[in-house]
Amino acid sequence: MKNISLGTIGSDLNSDFDEDDPYNREDSKENVVNTLSKIREAGYSVMMDCGNAYAVRYAQHVLKVALDSSNFTYASESVPMFGLIYHGYLDFAGSATNMAGDIRYETLKILENGANPYFILVYQNSEKLKENTTLSEYFSISYANWKDDLIATYGKLNNALGKVMNASITGHEFLIGERVPSADEIEADRKAEELAKEEEAKAEAEKKAEEERKKKLEEHLNNKKGETAEPVTPDEPDEPDEEDEYVYTKYTVDNGLIVKVTFENGYSFVLNYNVFDVTVSEYSDTVISSLGYIVIDPEGNVIINSGEEATK
Repeated sequence: MKNISLGTIGSDLNSDFDEDDPYNREDSKENVVNTLSKIREAGYSVMMDCGNAYAVRYAQHVLKVALDSSNFTYASESVPMFGLIYHGYLDFAGSATNMAGDIRYETLKILENGANPYFILVYQNSEKLKENTTLSEYFSISYANWKDDLIATYGKLNNALGKVMNASITGHEFLIGERVPSADEIEADRKAEELAKEEEAKAEAEKKAEEERKKKLEEHLNNKKGETAEPVTPDEPDEPDEEDEYVYTKYTVDNGLIVKVTFENGYSFVLNYNVFDVTVSEYSDTVISSLGYIVIDPEGNVIINSGEEATK
């Protein structure tokens, strides 16, 4: 297989306003498509950056795909449109993982999109890049510094993504969860619950005493009149709804930062973008660590928990 990397041919679409020989964007697009078609006919496997719709169909590998929202406009949640469309049909990656501000957050975005991990590295003389203003952006690409983290990150991602590599994404949803309280919060809740039970028991006792006084008074008055009080039949309790609504607590998390992605082969990921541990009702026995994830098999079993992997 012959391979070729075409860089920005799939993302840049330019015009030339030369008065004698103008060249508009539509002309540029036609030229790019013709070039890519000839390259494919020649038997090359193509890699490119980003990839506009007219170009990406000619590619086998696409780099620098937007895995996250641009945040230029207000939106309540971010949906991985590229991954929803192309995963299972095309190999793609976002920006270089080792250039990300938070590698754990970037890892979750890779999983949410079903993207490949991607690293930019140099083996030596990385310090010289700082001397060139056009290359100074590559501030974190030393192979020696990244080797161990790269191997660990790739291993974790491969362990999860390897199960869904050729499966398309069939579901993407935002879950409601519960923040895992601290030991101090649990103790405070216990004391508050005990106090509430005591107050409830006291109120119930007072209510019963009041009812007993009323009953005796009613019997006394009826005896004077020679009447017998009819027993009062309590009202039947309302039938509960077949589908109960989620019961919110002070620890409920409903902020669009717990995401479930489902693949056509039955595997799914639950991703926690919060900076605290959470649980979700479907897998309430499993704690999902802050900026962590779990992998669920087609039978509904949790087979990978990133929080447990981190402690090994």
